[in-house]
Amino acid sequence: MKVERCILCSAKPPPPLTKEDIWPTWYSKMRPGATFQFEGTLAGRGHMSWPAKKLNLAPHVLCGECNNVWGSDLEDRQVKPFLSRMVDGNAHSLVLREMQALAAWLTLKLMVTETMGKDRPWFFTQDQREHLRRKTRAPQDAAIWIGDYGGARRRSGRFSDHRSHLALPENLTQAHPALFCEFTIGQVLLQFFMIQGMAERFASGVVLPPSLLERGNWSTALDQIWPLPSRPIGWPPKDAIGDKAFEALGERWNQDEPE
Repeated sequence: MKVERCILCSAKPPPPLTKEDIWPTWYSKMRPGATFQFEGTLAGRGHMSWPAKKLNLAPHVLCGECNNVWGSDLEDRQVKPFLSRMVDGNAHSLVLREMQALAAWLTLKLMVTETMGKDRPWFFTQDQREHLRRKTRAPQDAAIWIGDYGGARRRSGRFSDHRSHLALPENLTQAHPALFCEFTIGQVLLQFFMIQGMAERFASGVVLPPSLLERGNWSTALDQIWPLPSRPIGWPPKDAIGDKAFEALGERWNQDEPE
C-alpha cells in the first residue's frame, strides 16, 4: 500500500517520506561481516525468507520530525542502551520505564510492518498512531510479552503477523478484530496481542479470560511487560523458545480446537 502521509502524525511532507528500519541499523553494525536471514510471515503476503548483508527492511512511512527527533529518541536513547545488551543473551533486569519504552518501540515497528501488507486495511487506527507519537505508550488495548528466542535465527530477525476476529465468552456472537505478532531481534522475542475496542477492559485491570486466550503453558517462557507489571522483571525467563515453539506461539490465540 502506497504511503503518502506520515503514519504517525498524518503530515504530508515534501517527498519522499523517510525510511523507518524495522530492525535498527545499530543491530546490523554489531555484527560486521555477518550474513543475516530475513524470516517473516506478513498477513496478505505470506511467508518470506531471504539472506542479506544487513537487516535493511525500511519502508518510507515517517516524516522527518517523527523519525529523526521522536523516533531517534525512543530507539537510540531509551531502548538501545539495554536492548543492545539483551540481543546477545546478556541477562538484564527490566525496570518499568524500560518496559514502557520497549512496548512503545515494538508498537512502532508493527505499525511500520503492516504498511508492507498487500491490499489490506491497516489494523491500527490513526488515533492509536497519534497516541503512540504523543504519549510514547503502546495502545491501552494491547498486551505484550517478552521471551528468550533460542532458535536458528537468533543472530538475525524474525516476525510473524496474524489477523483474526475473536469473540469474548460473555458475547460469543460478537467478534472483535484482533492482531497478534511475534518479533525477534537476536535472542529477544516479543509477542504483541491486541483486540480492538478492549481499552476499558485493560484499563480496569480485568485480564482477558485464560480459557479464551491461553493455549499451552507459557508461564516459564514469557513475561508480560505491557500493561506494565507491578515490579521489574528479570530477563531471560527460565525457558528459551526454539523454532517449533515460535511457530506455536500464534496458536495460543486460536479459538478453534486443534485437529
